[in-house]
Amino acid sequence: MKKNRLFILSSLTSLFIASVAYGSLPVSLKQNPSNLLISQALNRETIQEKAQAISVKVETDNSAGSGVIIGKEGNTYTVLTNAHVINSKAENKIITNDGKSYAARVIREGNSLEGNDLAVLTFESVNSYQVAILATNPNLEENSTVYSVGFPEETAQFYFTQGTVKKQAPKPFLGGYQIGYDIEVKSGMSGGALLNEKGELIGVNGLLQNPILDDAYTYLDGSQPYQQHIETYRDLSFAVPIQTLMAVAPNLALIPDEWKVGLNIAEKVDNIARQITVRIDSDKEVVGSGVIVGKEGDTYYVLTACHVVYYKDENTSYQSCEPGKTNRNYTLVTPDGIRHDIQPQDIILPKGIDAAIVKFNSKNLYQLATIGQYNIPLTRRQWVFVSGFPGELNGLRKFTPGYRFQREIGLTVLFDQQPLEIEISGYELVYSNLTYKGMSGGPVLDTNGHVIGINTGEEGQGVSLTETRQLGYAFGVPSSTLLKFAKDKNVNTTSFNISNQAPTPLNENESNSLKQHPTFVVEKPPSDASENDWLNYGNNLWRLERSTDAISAFKTAIKLNDNLAEAYYALGLAYAQQNKDETNLKAIEAFDKVISLNSSWYLKGKAWYQKAVVLDELEKKNEALFAINEGIKQIYDDPKFYNQQASLLREIKRYPDAIDAYTKAIEIQSSGIAYFQRSLVYWQIGEYQKALNDCNQSLELGLIEGYSCQGRTYFGLGNYEKSINAYNKAIELNFTDSYFYLFRGRAYSKLKNYSKAITNLTKAIKLDPQNDSFYARRFYEYVDMKQPELAVKDISKAIDIKPNNARYYRNRAYLKFNYLEDSEGAMEDVNEAIKLKPNYAEAYRFRSDIHHRNALHKMLELQSNTNLTEQEKVEKIVSIIKRYHPQAIADLDKAIEISPKYGAAYSMRGNYMLLIAQVSNEKDQLVQNALKDFNKAIELMNDPTPGTYKLWIGELPEDFEMFSSHMLKKLEMDIFDGTLYAFVYKNRGNLLLNMNDNQGALEDYTKAISLDPENADLYKQRSEVYRRLNEPEKAKADANKAIELSR
Repeated sequence: MKKNRLFILSSLTSLFIASVAYGSLPVSLKQNPSNLLISQALNRETIQEKAQAISVKVETDNSAGSGVIIGKEGNTYTVLTNAHVINSKAENKIITNDGKSYAARVIREGNSLEGNDLAVLTFESVNSYQVAILATNPNLEENSTVYSVGFPEETAQFYFTQGTVKKQAPKPFLGGYQIGYDIEVKSGMSGGALLNEKGELIGVNGLLQNPILDDAYTYLDGSQPYQQHIETYRDLSFAVPIQTLMAVAPNLALIPDEWKVGLNIAEKVDNIARQITVRIDSDKEVVGSGVIVGKEGDTYYVLTACHVVYYKDENTSYQSCEPGKTNRNYTLVTPDGIRHDIQPQDIILPKGIDAAIVKFNSKNLYQLATIGQYNIPLTRRQWVFVSGFPGELNGLRKFTPGYRFQREIGLTVLFDQQPLEIEISGYELVYSNLTYKGMSGGPVLDTNGHVIGINTGEEGQGVSLTETRQLGYAFGVPSSTLLKFAKDKNVNTTSFNISNQAPTPLNENESNSLKQHPTFVVEKPPSDASENDWLNYGNNLWRLERSTDAISAFKTAIKLNDNLAEAYYALGLAYAQQNKDETNLKAIEAFDKVISLNSSWYLKGKAWYQKAVVLDELEKKNEALFAINEGIKQIYDDPKFYNQQASLLREIKRYPDAIDAYTKAIEIQSSGIAYFQRSLVYWQIGEYQKALNDCNQSLELGLIEGYSCQGRTYFGLGNYEKSINAYNKAIELNFTDSYFYLFRGRAYSKLKNYSKAITNLTKAIKLDPQNDSFYARRFYEYVDMKQPELAVKDISKAIDIKPNNARYYRNRAYLKFNYLEDSEGAMEDVNEAIKLKPNYAEAYRFRSDIHHRNALHKMLELQSNTNLTEQEKVEKIVSIIKRYHPQAIADLDKAIEISPKYGAAYSMRGNYMLLIAQVSNEKDQLVQNALKDFNKAIELMNDPTPGTYKLWIGELPEDFEMFSSHMLKKLEMDIFDGTLYAFVYKNRGNLLLNMNDNQGALEDYTKAISLDPENADLYKQRSEVYRRLNEPEKAKADANKAIELSR
């Protein structure tokens, strides 16, 4: 119901409604504990006596009300009453219970249309008056006893009456009223105390029974209860809860600490939003919102959406969002209510993005927004708020909460319900907030109150032609794109407040408190509600991640209408939000139902899309690809669909097709994030220059992630200096992204600047101390720096954080065995690695090495033992070989069974067989087996298949399955170590030499030297072959080379 708010105000001044004027509190107030009521259960007579002691009359020139003393500091008393009781432009008086009259000073006064109907006054007196105790935890249950007090107009005498709480509104009405009770509050009692059974102050009277208009029951967000609920409310009086004082006068020293915890994030951000959000009208109609971002002299700059101030041809209905195209008359309304006419030359329009800058002139001072420009990791959810003026609320601002999603979800979303006929883009912000027509152009704020973008639309608007149904996500243009647009249009941005400080993620308690915040509570529909009511109710719950309650609401809607496709679609979203295997399967069932029903092509397309996303989560890539392909048949011009298609194609290594899909998305709408995503594919296939071109293009389109994109690509190109420079720029824009420091640290490591690598990794750890991979990465740097004590601390910390990571245990085992001489500890760790990952081939190979080297250590100890004869030493050596090397071979057998292309394992097994052959009766067979292993290891070396080298050195396929063939070749070139291959040729050469195959030995030694030309031993061995082949000159040359290299 739409009513004239000014009429309501003038008619009901003495009855209800008011709000808060925010500002700094001029005095510091402290509560005197000695004057508080004792917090304990009291009888009625005692409560009445205390109530009379704390109650006062509040009089102005032409009206009177009640109040309650809530604080004292020295001779200054603080009184709480209703804002509609006082008159800040006239004299106000306080009359205490002893009949004395005092001049009152208003230190906080409300505003009638939004906020809370409270006011704070002070008066001076040397007399002693009692002070109320505030209920620090005023949780009320229905039917609990309350007492209402005040001074009715008809008698002007103190009045005390008892009643019970009957209802609490799910969220505050205009004026902040929320506690409903069955006491007839009389005119004149407004501002009087509402007390609980302990005599504690729990609220302030103000909204009387049966007000003239139902608009009295309008919620602060502009919505209204269901009519069935209103009929119940009319029989009750309502009070403003006492904790609302926190919003009215947050600096009052008497406010209990309990009120300051958890619930003030929303108030803080809402207060900021109130001061920076403007309304934009055209022809007396609200068409949009905006946010004040800059000032140059008397000229202010406002960011808004292009489609708010676009050009429209009244004759042809042609609409345009192009530079210089605007022909409508607009008025901008600032937070102080002043209207500013906007001329066409005051509107700056870009080309290709849904944004605009509007200028207005004023000598008044207005708050400028702080613009947040930073990256949020793709895996992190973020609370955000949208502020704006829905047209249907007649000038009331709305403030809605929600979650910002990963940016890749928002790949340049373009929906058919957009008001412009031309293609506009930039919708790279995606969030769950509920938004309405008229809120376009309003700010999207983070929990710091910083503007991270402007709101531009709602995904689900227009799905139904007969009902108001808002399904799916909202979307907006991010601040990085907006700032680039401003600079491109030569707007002086020096006055813009820009912050690179990302907000600290909320903990679980803070997040839950926001979900339950009174302003955001959703009213449950009554028993006779329609399916549309239940659908919208569930949709509100889903946006706050209250998915269980949302699912129940959607099922109720379906029970009322089992052909309601939109309800099944929303049900699928809610199930998918829980992101468990079982709920994802239920989500797919819901989306399948949408597809089977006679729903619109648009909703079917969306259902196919969401089904693809869920199947992707379930790792059913091919089924997901089929679903998105079906979705594209329904909606062929939505780039988001092609983005999802490309992502799936990339995951199943169909890289050329993935590039084609990203290119199609870009052709529909150019987007920085689309270029960013395509660059990843080019990077994976080793097309680094094309990847770099896409990174540069993403930057041109305002995507600040483009710098990290450049850093990654330069790293792939081996240009580590440029990689570092790119990450420097990324860090300038967002110095809180821990991964930037990680990657910059890796680049420094490649330059062997281990000190700076450590500095960067340490910074990454400081920013994200629970990220195990950061400690694991710094471990490698400490190993390279030969600092094993620090390295073991880091890998141990990584294990503490993620104790089920087998690789971490294997790495610690390596460190213990090779640097810390802790063979026993190394064995424990490698055993744990195998326990956690039974198919860990490299761990079996390393355990075999431990067996072998333990044996060598014991043999060396025997050599220095002077108490043994040579024969005894030989016998013990034979015993050691027989004890340890069969275990080593068994581990290598397992490694080869797991990874048949593990060349290094064949090579080692061949060596161990030769050792056992020296002490075995099956020498000839073991020698032949060793030769077979050397041959197999060399055969695998020469396999041209990409990835062969990584498999040869022991990496399992899952360690590099994301890479293309081209990329694997590049990676193998970067890490190739020829000495590993040379070692095998040398060992086979030694064996062939012992078998008198001199020519075969010569070929192997020559190949080994080509792979490891600085190895003196290889030249020495080949010299012996040449001697046997009677080639003395060559033998002499190799012998001399061996001596030269040995110096």
